[in-house]
Amino acid sequence: MEIHKFPYNWKLAEANFTKDKGKVFSCFACGGGSTMGYKLAGFDVIGCNEIDPKVNQVYVTNHAPRFNFLEDIRKLRERERERERTTAGALQLGYFGRLTPMFHFLHIRQP
Repeated sequence: MEIHKFPYNWKLAEANFTKDKGKVFSCFACGGGSTMGYKLAGFDVIGCNEIDPKVNQVYVTNHAPRFNFLEDIRKLRERERERERTTAGALQLGYFGRLTPMFHFLHIRQP
């Protein structure tokens, strides 16, 4: 048996989620694979967006997000743009990903 370069044998109960690297909002979240990576890397994943109800339920079961948007991301983004136009101090959207759908995310800066 070949020994792997990295020891990937870890248990969720033993994971240390520090949440000290910033906040992430996962778009096109699927079941939460990238969210798990963000959490293990020290990010606080505050929510998700997914259009498929069955896949969204898997994400909610796996990660219990504070903010869960089950809708087309275009509707979510338009609602946020409207809020920015009408509300002083709205969330500042730092990065709206343009990668493949599995890796889109919003990074939200604290004002």
